[in-house]
Amino acid sequence: MQTKVTMRNNRQPVLSLIIAAYNVQDEIAATLQSVLTKRRQELEIIIIDDASTDATWAHCRRFATHENVILHRHTFNRGLSEVRNTGMRMATGEWLAFLDGDDQLTPGAINQMVQTLDSTTDLVVFGFQKIRQGNVIQVFKPTNNLQHIYTGAWNKIYRRQLVRGLLFPPGRFFEDMAFTAIAFLRASHVKVLEAQLVKYCVRDSSITQSSTVAKHVDVVAVLQQLVDYRTDVAQPQDVPAINMLLNKQLFSHMFQVLRYRQVSLKDKVGVLRRLCQAKRRWQTGWQFDDDWRRQCKDVLIWLAGCALVSCWSAKGGE
Repeated sequence: MQTKVTMRNNRQPVLSLIIAAYNVQDEIAATLQSVLTKRRQELEIIIIDDASTDATWAHCRRFATHENVILHRHTFNRGLSEVRNTGMRMATGEWLAFLDGDDQLTPGAINQMVQTLDSTTDLVVFGFQKIRQGNVIQVFKPTNNLQHIYTGAWNKIYRRQLVRGLLFPPGRFFEDMAFTAIAFLRASHVKVLEAQLVKYCVRDSSITQSSTVAKHVDVVAVLQQLVDYRTDVAQPQDVPAINMLLNKQLFSHMFQVLRYRQVSLKDKVGVLRRLCQAKRRWQTGWQFDDDWRRQCKDVLIWLAGCALVSCWSAKGGE
């Protein structure tokens, strides 16, 4: 089922905000309230329900009377990547931004977003708050340094032309890592907006919190897109930063796998092996961080993880 509300004026919106919703009946109303603004002619709100099985769609339909809201519902669950890809195909704004259905914008965020956009900028990166049970547990500051960017898609504003032809990989966890990095590399000018514009709400039942250790294998397939970009498109001066970003992402997931509790050693080793193989195949070098203390720590932990894989294999593990 699809409900579409056509904007009542012929002006192209400045910004298309794509909101992904799936089984967030308790959060979606607050999310949508946080994006409503008087700047209706400048903002296009695209809400896509990914075939929720709870009351999410019913809550979304209550906002159909707003003149700048477009509602769309997938007929079957297709995953976050396809939700965002659908939203990008539907968007008409000059700029794109993403928001998950259980997160919120901070007060005045839309005004700050629109006001910061100009003809010389291709990509805007802004700060966000990490929220658990209504409390701020961490504040993230933005950066325009490739190897230190936060790879989530939703703390950025993209010129639509910048990401033309660039899609999120369907059916994968951590789907935005390569997308955001390639957008960053394509951009001629990246603007940093220090303001914290998103409240990123951590839910124990969310996709990234509830999945098993096996989900970390997906980073190899997702990052392969960035490796291909490095090989075929990237400028030589960007290669060291790309390699460091690849190393940082691979290390981050190795570290998470090593820290999992109540996961068998066999399952951990299976994922670690894939990460180690990817690093060797991609020839990313040994620069994990530009701070020597973190660099030493990361290299030691990486080598320990690889040693665990080798010992398991030597003992006849699969």
